[in-house]
Amino acid sequence: MDDPSRQRSDTVTSLRDAVRKARLDDAERGGAIADLRSGELVRLEILRDALTPIFAELPDEAELFDHGLVPGERPRLFVDILAFVEMGRDRRHYRFVQDSRWGQRVIIETDDIQAVLRAVTDYIALRLVERRKALAADSLPTPPPPRARAMEAEPPRETPPRETPPTSTGQAPPPRPAGSVSPVLVFALGILAGILVTLFVGLMRSRGFLTI
Repeated sequence: MDDPSRQRSDTVTSLRDAVRKARLDDAERGGAIADLRSGELVRLEILRDALTPIFAELPDEAELFDHGLVPGERPRLFVDILAFVEMGRDRRHYRFVQDSRWGQRVIIETDDIQAVLRAVTDYIALRLVERRKALAADSLPTPPPPRARAMEAEPPRETPPRETPPTSTGQAPPPRPAGSVSPVLVFALGILAGILVTLFVGLMRSRGFLTI
């Protein structure tokens, strides 16, 4: 016994396809720009419905596929922000196009809807693999720069002792013992003492204390 709900679903699907076929036939018979544009939209709607099961399998966290049919002067079925499907100049061929930094790249152009379905499916699979690789790369720790790694590997260097310049004889002077007085200071003190003695003797002679 056939399922009534299944029969009703098949009837709706067949009726929808019949309405689309009627719209296409009417657009081709009319030949007006508006009718031709309507025919483009119908063909893209058929492709969108065929891709619905593919988009339903996308993981919830894969937000890069912002897909949808955008009507307008040139209707387009977007797969993501970079790739879309539009109709060719003859209004019958599908053109699967990807935007890049070097311009638009036509992935496939054909009137075979099955070939377009395979091309879009392969594109989605490739984008998912690229996304997984990008997430894996972001989870790896960032290595330190080469200079930092070299500094970590190199042991600390000891500061060499400062060498004492050699004397005129070519030999370094012996180290000065702690608490010793500089010879220059002793010489200066001797001169100062001689001046003081001379002043004292002159003062005593001027007052008559010394007659020598």
